[in-house]
Amino acid sequence: MAGTVLVKQRTEGFVSGMGGILSALGFGMVAGTLLLNSRGSATSKRLLLALGLAGTGIAIVIFAFTPAYAGLAALAFAAGFFVALLLVTTEVLIQSAIEPEARARVFALRDFSTRLAVLGVAGFLGIALGRGWIGPVPALAGAGALLIGAGALGCWGVRGGTTRTAG
Repeated sequence: MAGTVLVKQRTEGFVSGMGGILSALGFGMVAGTLLLNSRGSATSKRLLLALGLAGTGIAIVIFAFTPAYAGLAALAFAAGFFVALLLVTTEVLIQSAIEPEARARVFALRDFSTRLAVLGVAGFLGIALGRGWIGPVPALAGAGALLIGAGALGCWGVRGGTTRTAG
């Protein structure tokens, strides 16, 4: 929600501007997925998750303060790359941890709960942004900071040798 408001404020031709940002995000996700498929299996899953969280957070924080459209598109690409690390790695972990006969229920519950959470957060942010309770820059910077913190905690766990995640 905040990213959409920010792009609208900083670009002319909002629809094509947002389309370009989303396209860059999608290409970043493709690049991240291809890299994981070619080189990701030897890397610790916990490290991949930590890098995905921190990288996405850093891209979001910088996105919040970038005025130029080209910069926004490049950061969207980077965010998409790191989001792919998160999505593909969590998918692999879930697939390997769940018995085949239970996968349909687990994935259905995951999809439902994820969509419910996205709708809830989007609704809350839509109200908060619309009423001026928070601006798009603080909302994005705050979200990015939370992701960076989660990624840092994950990296700390990897370095400390306390990993409980397969891989």
